[in-house]
Order: sequence, then C-alpha cells, then structure tokens
Amino acid sequence: MRKYGIEYVLISPEEKGLVAPNEQFFKKFPVAAEVGQYKVYKVK
Repeated sequence: MRKYGIEYVLISPEEKGLVAPNEQFFKKFPVAAEVGQYKVYKVK
C-alpha cells in the first residue's frame, strides 16, 4: 500500500465476496468511517 500511496481502504460486502480480504490485518489501522457492513480504514 505504501508503494502506491494508498491512504484509505474500503472493506465492503463486495470485497468480502470477491477477494476475501484479511480483516485481521486491517484491525491495526484506525477506522475512518463505518456504516453497516462497510468500513473504511485509514492506512497512511
């Protein structure tokens, strides 16, 4: 993520169904926004 300058990551039901993101990895980052099953993590 650092290589591409990514600041925020969205985890939604779509990502969970398509790519099975490692949500444990993202728990170390603060949640910038959350609505229902949608979470935005601030990764930078």
